[in-house]
Amino acid sequence: MTKEVKAQIRAPAVQGLSQREIAREVLQSKSAVGQYLKALGVAKVIRKRGRRPKLSARVKRAIIRDARLGKMSAKELAAKHNVPVTVRRIQQLLQSEPSLCWRPPKTAPHLTPRHKIQRREWCGKMAAKDAAFWDRVIFSDEKRFLLDVLDGNEKYWHDTRTPVRVVQRRRAGGGGVMMWAGISARGVTELIPIKG
Repeated sequence: MTKEVKAQIRAPAVQGLSQREIAREVLQSKSAVGQYLKALGVAKVIRKRGRRPKLSARVKRAIIRDARLGKMSAKELAAKHNVPVTVRRIQQLLQSEPSLCWRPPKTAPHLTPRHKIQRREWCGKMAAKDAAFWDRVIFSDEKRFLLDVLDGNEKYWHDTRTPVRVVQRRRAGGGGVMMWAGISARGVTELIPIKG
């Protein structure tokens, strides 16, 4: 940039013309004019303003706070907060949060409070038994192995700073195989498939 061009830039800038107007008059790019005026300390650095975001910071915090409860999908969150964005945008917001992930809950047997009390009482009795008693005991059980995954489509927004949610699971129909086996103090039985 020549001295003459720099002089042509300085005078209009002092008069208050915009960088775009000055660049048009001196046949220079707007960025070159802006850099020169910035070096002189004449021009202020103005942050570029894009389109105003549809989600305010307050609404984003509210959506993330509700998602951490793990009870609503992105579609339900969008409906609750009545936001003018798509469900996909809500999903992107939640995915960008480091402490959230979309995952299925853990599965566990259905235990009532009565079941839990009975199990603790049984364990207390069995802990007092001697080795001779356990030599005469065998534990056996069957297990159904399913070809599909139970509750495979049930997912929720999980806060990774908290324990994974556990849901009750019951047997469901579908392809699978039933197996039987037993264990004792003397070893294990064969693994036997059950047909019919």
